[in-house]
Amino acid sequence: MTARRLEPEGSGQAHDIGMRFAIIIPAFNCESYIAEAIESATSQSHDDLEIVVVDDGSTDTTLARAQAIDDGRLRVISQSNSGVMAARKTGFESCQTQAVVFLDADDRLRPDALERYCRQIQKQPQVGLFYGDRILIDQAGTAYGSGRGALLNPRPNGQVLERLLTRNFISTPGQVCIRSECLEHSAALGMQVRRAIDWVLYCEIAATHDFAYIGGGPVVEYRTLSDSMARTLANTGKSTTDIEEIMPAIREIYALPGVSGHFSPDELARLQRRTESSGYAWKGQEFLRARQWRQARSCFLQAMRHSERTDPRDLLCVALTYMRVFPPGTRRYIGLP
Repeated sequence: MTARRLEPEGSGQAHDIGMRFAIIIPAFNCESYIAEAIESATSQSHDDLEIVVVDDGSTDTTLARAQAIDDGRLRVISQSNSGVMAARKTGFESCQTQAVVFLDADDRLRPDALERYCRQIQKQPQVGLFYGDRILIDQAGTAYGSGRGALLNPRPNGQVLERLLTRNFISTPGQVCIRSECLEHSAALGMQVRRAIDWVLYCEIAATHDFAYIGGGPVVEYRTLSDSMARTLANTGKSTTDIEEIMPAIREIYALPGVSGHFSPDELARLQRRTESSGYAWKGQEFLRARQWRQARSCFLQAMRHSERTDPRDLLCVALTYMRVFPPGTRRYIGLP
């Protein structure tokens, strides 16, 4: 992949010339939301940016709606349907910026997101990936839930690879800003993995770079849709006792040189069981949201069996499967309006 990072003149420090960002929006049949996503990009308080919409073979009016928006910073690229990572790769290779946000086409960035990222990037040159919080919005775009994200969700800084392997603490790509240099030779951008490919990308970056949590409130509004990739995990027809839908991503994670070469064989085996535990918990959460209590309980029990260290969130979710009701205050933390 061709390097696309802009190098500041002189000292080589980002603060000498400011920061130029790319917001890359892969889009496939999202005609109802694409204009909102683009508007959230054009409305950023930090306006030194490129916005690239990559239409990935949509069969609805997504492409036409994106092309109808008049903004000199916006480019719209159309390609045959190749998957979300291929669309991101196309967008990245068309940009010349120092940092990138991959925004899903049904989400919305908060107006100050890039400005807040810019301040942190200039202060922390050793960090490759910055992330903030997300707040949920429903299909109509109304915010609900907690701006602090999921209950008990960690927000680690620094070297986070082991934490990330044991559970993905990032909900949606729009809450992440990545230095372009971390993507120039990314293997994940070339992978054809349907589920959890973002997790693979984050692990790839964490193997070589620090992460930093920026705080200060949500940076993105994450739309929850019944037919989204995450929500359909409970409707795949697969057995509740397996995570075959997620295993391709897990196999790719442990094939990454930065992961396989970072730990001893015994450590890798232990960590992979914890990664698989996280996969069961993820699937269990989707069954829980669908009120499929028995299936959810099966997944969370499998999660606990696969890990030598039980996550308190899994215990809480098992309790909910027996109660068969969401007590006041719990709905917003598991993604229900």
